[in-house]
Amino acid sequence: MPFGYWWTVALISWGVLCALTRWRRLGWLSVIPALIVSELSFIVGYLLVASTVLALAEGDIDSPGGLAGAVVALLALVGLVVVVGRAARWTYITATTVRPTPPSCCTSTAAISAPVTSDARRAR
Repeated sequence: MPFGYWWTVALISWGVLCALTRWRRLGWLSVIPALIVSELSFIVGYLLVASTVLALAEGDIDSPGGLAGAVVALLALVGLVVVVGRAARWTYITATTVRPTPPSCCTSTAAISAPVTSDARRAR
């Protein structure tokens, strides 16, 4: 049974699962893996594919444990595609629907009052 391959697949799958769900009770045990997977999703995907290719080249996937690890790795890759799709969709939605607000200095000239002069004081 390929224990090294299983550890790699288990860690990456945990991160993908945490990125797809929100478990607030677990605290940093779910936040940090989710952050790593969502921010470095392509690197995590490359790592998963590279470890699977290495396990395939060494003949570790021929065993039932190795085949189960490959199935879990395939599910993790599908989850990574969903994570990347969500990020791309969020970027598109925020870029097309949110209007930028102008700086506060340029919003209205009526809000800027003229300095009070001696003539203005007499008029009051």
